Amino acid sequence: MNPKIQTALIGCGRRGRLHTAGMLQDTRYDIVAVCDIDLDAAKKLTADFGLDNAKIYTSYDRMLDELRPELVVQALWPQHRLAVYKSCVKYGVKHMVSEKPFADNFGDAREIRRLALESDCRLSYTHQRRFSPANRKVRELLAAGAIGDVTRVDLYAYRHLLDCGTHTLDQLWSYLGDIPVSRVYGSLELEGSVKWFDVPGEGSFAGTVIYENGLYGSIFAGLGEKRPEQSGVTLYGTKGYMELGWEGRLYSYASLDMRSELAGLASWSDGECCGDNIALMWRYLADCRNSGDDVLDNNEINWRHAYNAVEVIFALYESVRTSSSITLPLEGVDGNPLKDIIARK
Repeated sequence: MNPKIQTALIGCGRRGRLHTAGMLQDTRYDIVAVCDIDLDAAKKLTADFGLDNAKIYTSYDRMLDELRPELVVQALWPQHRLAVYKSCVKYGVKHMVSEKPFADNFGDAREIRRLALESDCRLSYTHQRRFSPANRKVRELLAAGAIGDVTRVDLYAYRHLLDCGTHTLDQLWSYLGDIPVSRVYGSLELEGSVKWFDVPGEGSFAGTVIYENGLYGSIFAGLGEKRPEQSGVTLYGTKGYMELGWEGRLYSYASLDMRSELAGLASWSDGECCGDNIALMWRYLADCRNSGDDVLDNNEINWRHAYNAVEVIFALYESVRTSSSITLPLEGVDGNPLKDIIARK
């Protein structure tokens, strides 16, 4: 029998609490410690979830040095991604699972990528919508030819790209596989811009994403008000189309060959579509861990998907900054081009 997964949580806010709830639905996780600079938040989390034996820390370096856990769950703001991952590598953590987005600037993203390639600390990101039951069903239907060959896509995120666009880009990859992006170009409006987790976000965005296999996509943030759901994807194929929300909710469709199958999915309720996708994600990761190193190394929320998404997003921002199309892989960018755009206004 495999031993329990000795787990430490860094960040006891809303996202940390959601991940705690998800892990506690699987008895294979043992949350041995929690950490937050707000001691009261850490104490409240352990009390609310009955983690009577979990140690409480305000320094994650001290926690990692003393406990050397197998798994670290990182639920801090994106500007802390690199520092926490470096500590996990330093103290021999086997796996860090991080909140998205990948990083708040592309220099940090490239350094995280380097560490992930060179170190023994596995890295995953919480694109949990891959595990929504309806999204899993959409994969099956597409693989069975429900709309034929997909030739064009529309990608929607209800907020700015860095926080929400990462889920939408990943949603498409979860359906069609890891198709590389070859070129992007875009435009944005700053009116209505925000700071989200202390990172700037545009008011709205519209752009084009061209994939290496010839697939052509439009991408929008803050412009989805005319859709039944502001986030999600619309897929256009040679035999039909599917208009989908983030959790795989099917709002409208057409199919030459599988109309009844799509009608069945369209009848699912919101709850049936989403399920408890965070708990399902943690169950999946525990299954991967118990299936061996190769399976865990290549789990479907491994760092490569989140890196690919943030590279596309920073390339889209760089397109706006330079008023030109950008070819990937992205080169010559170390920061966040959106910050430069805001600074020159």
